[in-house]
Amino acid sequence: MAFLYQIVPDGSPIQYWTLGDTPLIVGSGDFAEAYVEDETLSGSHFLITRERDDFIIVDLQSSNGTWVNDRQVLAHRDDASQIA
Repeated sequence: MAFLYQIVPDGSPIQYWTLGDTPLIVGSGDFAEAYVEDETLSGSHFLITRERDDFIIVDLQSSNGTWVNDRQVLAHRDDASQIA
């Protein structure tokens, strides 16, 4: 099972969401399945979906962009077998 964690600057997790077969919209809007109160996030900031053993993150035309490992991405695929 995989999870998406929201962490604070010291690295401590403050909330998490289970990543499964259903796409997860992350953002600061009331309708986001993963609501994060953060003025730098768009209402629907990015989407995480699963394709077999991979997770795919897709920017939803956010104002500030979506970043993975210090790189701005429009979309990024990550192998689920590498996620503990």
